[in-house]
Amino acid sequence: MASKSSVSFLPKVMLIKDQINVAYLLTSAKKIMKDRLRYNIHSDNDDKIKYRHYNRLEFRIFGSDIKFNIRTFNWQLKIIKKM
Repeated sequence: MASKSSVSFLPKVMLIKDQINVAYLLTSAKKIMKDRLRYNIHSDNDDKIKYRHYNRLEFRIFGSDIKFNIRTFNWQLKIIKKM
């Protein structure tokens, strides 16, 4: 049945985000302002936030699943965001 096979892959398809969109979301000015408010960060007090992001990449090449985790910083994501 086509419907049963498509439903079994539906959660994976809905949860996959491309890396450019993820980079945009993680480095957006709106997110940074929300974080400053949430964590009570004041630049006049020399408060700073240091971001480290952990991304899980998954690829299927020639029938083999390749999965690995990478740690990215904001400067790396800003480069990806501009692609």
